[in-house]
Amino acid sequence: FKKAITSYLECIDAKEWETKQLATIHNDLGKVYGKVRKFDKSIESFIHALRIRKTELGNNSLDYGHSVYNLAEVHMANDKHDQALNCLTEAIRVYKLFPDEMSEKTATILEMKGNTLHSLNEHEAAVSDFEECIELLNALESNENEDSSQVTSSACNEQAGRVNNKMGHAFAKLSEYEEAFDSYREAISIFSTLSGNDDLRIADIMYDVGDLFVSQGGDDICEKSIQFFSEAIRIYVLQGKEKDMKVANALYQKSTLLADCSENDEASSLLDDALEIYKELLNDDAVEIGKAMLLYGRLFDAQGKNDEAMTAFEEALRIFRISLGEDDINVSLALSNIGIIHARKLEYAKAVAKCKMALKIRVLRGEQDQDIADSVFNIANILNDWGEEDEAYQYFQQSMKLYIKILGEKDISVAICLQKMGVIYWDRGDVDRSLQSFIDALSICEQDDGDDVSSILIPVYRGIGDCYYKKEEYEEALENFAKCIRIQKLELGDDCIEMTAPYNSIGLIYQKEQKYESAMSFHVKAHQINEKHHGKGSKECASSDFQIAKVLLATHKYEECIGRFRNHLEVCYEGSDDNKEVAEVYHLLGLAQSKVEEYEESVNSLNKALNIRQTLCRNPDLKIAETMLDLGKVFGEWGDSDEAITVYDQAITIFRKIPDTDFRAIASAYSRLGALFEKKGNCEASLHSWKKALKLHNSNSGSDSIAVGEILFHIGKSYDQLGNFDKSVGCFSEAVKIFRSKTEDSEMIGQALGFIGKSYARKKQYAKAVELSTESLRLQKEFADAGCIAESLVELGNILKAWGKTVQSIQFFEEALRTYEEAFGSDAVEVANCRQNIGVLYNQLGNSDMALSYFGEALQGYRNKEGDESLNVANSLFQIGRIYDSYGKKEKSLKCFEESLKIRKGMLCDDHLDVLAAQRYVNLMSKKMKSLQ
Repeated sequence: FKKAITSYLECIDAKEWETKQLATIHNDLGKVYGKVRKFDKSIESFIHALRIRKTELGNNSLDYGHSVYNLAEVHMANDKHDQALNCLTEAIRVYKLFPDEMSEKTATILEMKGNTLHSLNEHEAAVSDFEECIELLNALESNENEDSSQVTSSACNEQAGRVNNKMGHAFAKLSEYEEAFDSYREAISIFSTLSGNDDLRIADIMYDVGDLFVSQGGDDICEKSIQFFSEAIRIYVLQGKEKDMKVANALYQKSTLLADCSENDEASSLLDDALEIYKELLNDDAVEIGKAMLLYGRLFDAQGKNDEAMTAFEEALRIFRISLGEDDINVSLALSNIGIIHARKLEYAKAVAKCKMALKIRVLRGEQDQDIADSVFNIANILNDWGEEDEAYQYFQQSMKLYIKILGEKDISVAICLQKMGVIYWDRGDVDRSLQSFIDALSICEQDDGDDVSSILIPVYRGIGDCYYKKEEYEEALENFAKCIRIQKLELGDDCIEMTAPYNSIGLIYQKEQKYESAMSFHVKAHQINEKHHGKGSKECASSDFQIAKVLLATHKYEECIGRFRNHLEVCYEGSDDNKEVAEVYHLLGLAQSKVEEYEESVNSLNKALNIRQTLCRNPDLKIAETMLDLGKVFGEWGDSDEAITVYDQAITIFRKIPDTDFRAIASAYSRLGALFEKKGNCEASLHSWKKALKLHNSNSGSDSIAVGEILFHIGKSYDQLGNFDKSVGCFSEAVKIFRSKTEDSEMIGQALGFIGKSYARKKQYAKAVELSTESLRLQKEFADAGCIAESLVELGNILKAWGKTVQSIQFFEEALRTYEEAFGSDAVEVANCRQNIGVLYNQLGNSDMALSYFGEALQGYRNKEGDESLNVANSLFQIGRIYDSYGKKEKSLKCFEESLKIRKGMLCDDHLDVLAAQRYVNLMSKKMKSLQ
């Protein structure tokens, strides 16, 4: 080439040539300069030639066109595509003026122009030139048989196949995938016809098609792409290119697709093959090897092999930093993945640091795409898992703003952010904002028909259900939990582990609504799923078993629930630190134990709950006070009223120190104190406690509330026991008035009327007393148990007895006797009392035989239930002694009076009227016996 250049230059210097010949010399010199890559001189020579030919021949001459074309080639070789494009356009214009001679060349230049436009990212213009080229080639082929064409059919087809392939690339860049596939398909058809199905050019196209499917996306992307990559690999290997970069790239692409489809084992095997080729062909720090290591990391991560994944990602990061620099996007990808592995290993500080470094790279690159939003979202997720909810919230909010800006406010990514923020609001206790976030997320999901929307709907419906549950709007909560379950069944199956949460939530709602059968059904379903997934005896099973135990407690199946509570403590908390959950279990266990009268165990359990809560919370705490309330109740039931009163006083003190305490809790404590003092016979203290409870309910529930009525009833009883009958009647009357204004008739109304009736009887207003007591009896028969009905019958009998209505009184006592026998059995003390009263009444009627019979049965009943030394036995003996005296049976009479006196002296003081009466009769009968002697 050096000699050629010298020769051409000498010719030019000789100046012996005609102008046209000189143009040819300059043109040929330009070609030689181009071959030795002296582009500036080459361009200079072509421009000399162009000027001469344009001047001498005009810009429509063929020689001018050749020079323009040659200049375009040099510009292309020198990567000056813009200049090349102008020259190619001009060359095509000239050659089209000579269709018979230059059609082949025109087709070639059109192809070159299309390539140049493609390299300049002017893909639409490139497609236009490629299409024109193919039309020209088709015309050349059709003319082949008509005359001696400049090209053969085979050559036309070769170029048509090549141009169709390139046009496929251009269509792909325009995202016109169907047109791209058509072009690739035509190229494959041409090359198959020319060279068979195993041509290397077909392998290249197969690779491009596989890559195009990846770009296009879709449901069957994995299967289609893998099919084309596999065919490309087959041809490369068949043609002896098994160690070629294209084979390695195809293997890598297949591995990536299989990883996306969770076919991890096959993906790993193919990646091994790709990496082996990369290492043979490239240096250890090649980008391709870095990408392979990144994919290895993904595969290890999917298998839960955190350490191996970390090693792979760190090697990828090392390579990318060496080969691409610190700010390359691949460095960002590696850092993000390393951060995620740190998060999986609960190394949250490191995780956040790496992910923030990755995000910084993306921001520095000036990117404002979805990847930045995804990076911000990932940081938010890690911070949230770390427990840094406030910072996580800020990142979720930022990522949501980015998603809205990039994808629009109705994109599913926005819904995901809203769902995450809803959970944070929930954890903060802001139920209303949490609910609104979940509802906003739902409105987006309902407009999205994508395949992934179900995975978002599940936590959204669950979140909405939780919020409505917290707001005690149970119907709405049930509706959303049911929707959550329906989706989970479709997506995950009937017995997926995710079912346990909504099942338990529905069970809790039914517990609140006291629909215990339904609650038990859902808790049992959750328990069965836990057993399947975690095994019997697992903590998960114990947790669902705990809810079953709560239902059993509510349905009075105490023995069974006690066993489950104990099992829950043993499985879940043995050896662990005390916490509020442990306290809750001990509390419920104590309540259950009290129901089966295991009072010592109950007190121990409640004390454990109390001690844990006092340790965990130094300040006055509602749970501490509630525990004391239940502990006081157990002490009361156990018979230790003094301890119960002490505990209730402590509970009240704590309740009063807690701001915004529910007044009902304090009122309940006062009410229980009132009942305890009443039981102890301390009527003044009882009345004081009931009045405290009344004041609280008057102020908060209203003076006409049911709670006020109930307390007035108890205050009325206290006044009755204190002998303040006017106030007693006032309280009972007001209670009845409240009850009848608020509810239908009830047992308590009946009891109140009974007390009022007794008060009228005390005033000897017997008609009014009977009227009220009769109404009381009617209500008791409708609402009360047999024991209370019998008590009402006895009260009526006593009133009639006092009124002198002896026969009618006997009738009520006899009905009471039958009622007591049916309820408690014939040997009950209440039965003996009725017989004693009937005996007294028959004695008043002068029917001594009937009286003696009833007194005798009463005496036997008392002896059986109370022994021989009770006052009831003494009273029966006294009455029997009097009847025997009336019969003239002095010896039997004296014997009865002596035994009665002995019992009374043993139990009463010497000056007690009953003792004196018995002594008088003993003395009298003794005198009579002596007189007879």
